[in-house]
Amino acid sequence: MPSQGIARLTRRQLAARLLAAGLLTAAAAPAQAQVPEACGQPRTAIAWTQPPQMDIEDPESTRWPIDATLRIAYGGNRCPAPEEFTLTAADGAPVPAQVRLIIPQVVVAHDELPPTLVEIDPVEHLAPRAEYTLTWRAPDPRLAAFEAYTLPFKTLARRMNPVPEDSFEGIQSITGPDGPCGVEGNPADLPPETTPAGCAVEARLIAVVRYRAAEDRPDLAYVIERVSSAPLDANGAPDEARTDRTVVPLVFHPGGREAVWPVGPRQARLYLPASPMPRQDCFRVRMRDEWGRLRGDETAIACLTLPMDLPCARAPASEAPVAPATPLRDCANVGLYGADPDRPAPPVGAEPPVLDGDLSTQPAEGCTAAPGRSPSTPWAVWALALLAVVLPRRHRTPPR
Repeated sequence: MPSQGIARLTRRQLAARLLAAGLLTAAAAPAQAQVPEACGQPRTAIAWTQPPQMDIEDPESTRWPIDATLRIAYGGNRCPAPEEFTLTAADGAPVPAQVRLIIPQVVVAHDELPPTLVEIDPVEHLAPRAEYTLTWRAPDPRLAAFEAYTLPFKTLARRMNPVPEDSFEGIQSITGPDGPCGVEGNPADLPPETTPAGCAVEARLIAVVRYRAAEDRPDLAYVIERVSSAPLDANGAPDEARTDRTVVPLVFHPGGREAVWPVGPRQARLYLPASPMPRQDCFRVRMRDEWGRLRGDETAIACLTLPMDLPCARAPASEAPVAPATPLRDCANVGLYGADPDRPAPPVGAEPPVLDGDLSTQPAEGCTAAPGRSPSTPWAVWALALLAVVLPRRHRTPPR
């Protein structure tokens, strides 16, 4: 893991290089418009999936809660069509599902566009201890492995465990990258030498968000958001009149279980605009649950003051306005097999009731509910009923 230390040498050297390159000026120009269709990769590539793609018989493969949402993060600047997806049971029966498309945004034009998140949410609970197959046949995939991408999985005999809102800390810090000032560890990232036609790549800064993923929760997802961007006044305080408080989703991460996406400490690299300067940008990390609802403390926020908190560069003040975030594209949700593509999520705590005999009642970790028992009957009621029978017999006077 990178160390938490930040090199604080050669600020003047880097500032001189940036000024010579024309990246930091006393009056930086406003950001150019991003052209995602030209800047992004048109061919589809899979970044990660939930559950992970593994042999269904592998004992290490992830077993999925019967109410959990399936997820695919993909790179590419196209919108999927309904006929590209299939979700079927082991006997080939189709499974109606809502397919939600969550599009990230960019706050500075660059050549590396973040993956889009696809959430495949079955309308009804899946059967317990059953096999299912999700297939995505995206046209013109980037690799042969992404053609007719198949995700087989088995279900558990329970619903998701409660979302750990009380224990999830959220964002821990937002800093410049670790390492010495220079080409590799520089918070000022120069535009690439070659740029796709129509892709406006600007001077940008690199920042690193750190957070801790919940323990062994591969059924959750995480989103890193920018919650505000405020130019600073002459006293170094945020200028409220010019503060942009639009919440912008920047990066999506899957829940942890794989070696690539471990539980515990994580970090994400963000690209930020090089102007205006000085300013303060604030961020947070939240979870996405089975309905696609954002969970976690909304007030758990960490802020980065630019350029003072960066390890190398000190840019002169700029009066350029805060550039608005740019959506990569506008994709509509999809309904599989007649499902409502725009089915609203219920408020937290107001989810539909569970039917009698459903194995999906919420158990403690590692437990399952008994078939045929009403999930609405608390365990304390059963205990009191048992005591009402046992206690009178225990204190009865034996016959003489």
